[in-house]
Amino acid sequence: MRAAGVGLVDCHCHLSAPDFDRDLDDVLEKAKKANVVALVAVAEHSGEFEKIMQLSERYNGFVLPCLGVHPVQGLPPEDQRSVTLKKQKLVKQLPLTSICLETDSPALGPEKQVRNEPWNISISAEYIAQVKGISVEEVIEVTTQNALKLFPKLRHLLQK
Repeated sequence: MRAAGVGLVDCHCHLSAPDFDRDLDDVLEKAKKANVVALVAVAEHSGEFEKIMQLSERYNGFVLPCLGVHPVQGLPPEDQRSVTLKKQKLVKQLPLTSICLETDSPALGPEKQVRNEPWNISISAEYIAQVKGISVEEVIEVTTQNALKLFPKLRHLLQK
């Protein structure tokens, strides 16, 4: 599944969530072993900004801060899942050049009531490949390039 010289970028994960407090080092190690090269850590509320900045300093070049407010903040989890499922239908319609990968971890795990983690990003890549009838390698290559366009500082950090 690994494309030569290319890794996965999770453009939306909640590493500051309490779900990761006890085992974040293990979570990040699993992500690296799954060929994840960068994580964009986002917040659900402004109270998480400081923790995200601390994580980006602690895991410099791997965890990247993106400070803002979560787009579905305030919705109950079941409605968040509904919003996400509707977005999945867009995969068929959107060109691959308009798609980035994200886990939204710890929410929306691959199984109900199971914590999501960044290493699950490959599930998204596999799903997109299946829906579009293309290789997983192509999905990884194009979506990583898309992430680099969206977050230009990633390119500099990944070249270190």
